[in-house]
Amino acid sequence: MKNINTYLFPLLISSIVLIFSSCLTDEEKEERTYAMEMAELDELLEKVSNDGYDIDTTDLGVYYIVYEEGNTGIPSPLEGDTITIDYTGYFTDGSVFDSSKNYFTDGLWTFKFMDEEVGLIPGMTDGLSIMHTGGVYDLIIPSSLAYGATGSGLVPPYTSLIFTVTLHQVKPVAE
Repeated sequence: MKNINTYLFPLLISSIVLIFSSCLTDEEKEERTYAMEMAELDELLEKVSNDGYDIDTTDLGVYYIVYEEGNTGIPSPLEGDTITIDYTGYFTDGSVFDSSKNYFTDGLWTFKFMDEEVGLIPGMTDGLSIMHTGGVYDLIIPSSLAYGATGSGLVPPYTSLIFTVTLHQVKPVAE
């Protein structure tokens, strides 16, 4: 089954534009706006849909594509459960900005789900809450459920994010 990166590769040209625009002075740079983000997100969702992928949306507003449903006989993670995932985060132009492989030798991140100290963005928490063990999803998270109007570190303001996530294990809090 194709990964979202299969059709994001053509958008690599966008990253070249970003590289050249980074050479501009602050006065020459156009500030990102919510409208710019929504236009990029709409274009991405239309392309993904035209490529034959089914896009669903959580109640909170995270778009997702299911590549592997996982074990639907096991409940999705609940607050306090210990979960193990691997993930790679992409900008809508296909460039990687984060990955669990950068932090863990086996690429797997184990943490307590919905623990405020973990610091997940709301969109990631929302997306993980619908997954099942063994599931592989692309979570497309609008900035309103990520870093919003201010951005964070490498993430500019009003930037939608894409995470390819595999949920490897859910250990219920009761165990």
